[in-house]
Amino acid sequence: MKGRASLFLALVLSMSLLTGCWDFKEVEHVIYLNALGVDYVNGKYILYAQVIDFSNLSKQEIGGGRHPEKAAIGKGIGDTFDQAAFDLYRTEQGQISWAYISGLVFSERAIKSNIPMQAIDLMRRFHEMRHTIWTFGTKESLDQLFSSTPIMNLSILYSRLTSPEEPFRQSSEIQPLYLNQVISTINESAETTLLPFLSISKTRWKMGDEPHPSMQVKGVGVILNGKYQGFVDQKDLQGVRWTSPQYRRSAIFTHRKGKPFAAVVIRKRKCIYKPILDGDKVAFDLEINVQGMMLEVCQKISEDTIRQAVVEQMEREIRESYEVGLDQKSDILNLGLQLYRQNPQAWHRLSHNAALPLSKKSLRNIRINVKIQSSGKLKL
Repeated sequence: MKGRASLFLALVLSMSLLTGCWDFKEVEHVIYLNALGVDYVNGKYILYAQVIDFSNLSKQEIGGGRHPEKAAIGKGIGDTFDQAAFDLYRTEQGQISWAYISGLVFSERAIKSNIPMQAIDLMRRFHEMRHTIWTFGTKESLDQLFSSTPIMNLSILYSRLTSPEEPFRQSSEIQPLYLNQVISTINESAETTLLPFLSISKTRWKMGDEPHPSMQVKGVGVILNGKYQGFVDQKDLQGVRWTSPQYRRSAIFTHRKGKPFAAVVIRKRKCIYKPILDGDKVAFDLEINVQGMMLEVCQKISEDTIRQAVVEQMEREIRESYEVGLDQKSDILNLGLQLYRQNPQAWHRLSHNAALPLSKKSLRNIRINVKIQSSGKLKL
């Protein structure tokens, strides 16, 4: 009997040493942030936190109906990023989790004041923050941006803010960036960061008879050596897609005598940079090889004529985007980065404050080879 009592006592004591879920919290008791916005007004950090209802997402994934979804938006103000976060805690109704943030947006005011560098420093120190967060800038009001929802009652989780990779795969104009990519490019001495800027389109979509505001990538904020160089609109960035390292798919629409005559979808593209040094000057030759598929033919015309029109338009777009960058004293095509990678000694000798002295003549020759692999289901 004594032996059984001793065994029972030993079992009870050993159970006290077992780990358990003492600090476990139910999912509905935790506030999971979906997106974070950072503004800077009159010397104060203003933090916007977007929270969404994940129940709508779960219903969609198991085949249930979609219901209109609205985001909850919290606001914190402080002299520093962390102080603004603790100000947000004062009005929380549960524990806030920072571990599942999918989108990060800086206002243009914050970018001009170099706030992203300070905020990123904190994010790199805080253990809950991941570096795989889609990162943007904006000229819009952050609370209005966070209030916009996708069409057809899709979950906010599938918006341009938190799922930009799918639209980019379909039309590769402005490359979305993760936070770790922004950190990498901003800290790279020779690299120009093209931070995508979100805006709200109020005229392109309707739900029924009512206009439906939706997010769009409107352009980029140009950052060099941690300093904001200015904003470039999407229409002036058409040439950047032909040199972007992460290019996936885009269309080029050719014209003759002011009228469209063919549309070619470019699926594969390779760009080779060739720096040419001449004393204290540097110029660049580009060789671009593309493969495409013809999807629209508006006029009866030969394949060679279409190919030549694609070559001419691609070169024109590249030069126009490059010159827009020169007007802002920025290197939109990242020519300086290519020299830095291929000949770092020459870059250090020629650069000043992390920038090369570029001019229109610095972009010398652009050689473009176009191969049209298919004309779709019909013959040309």
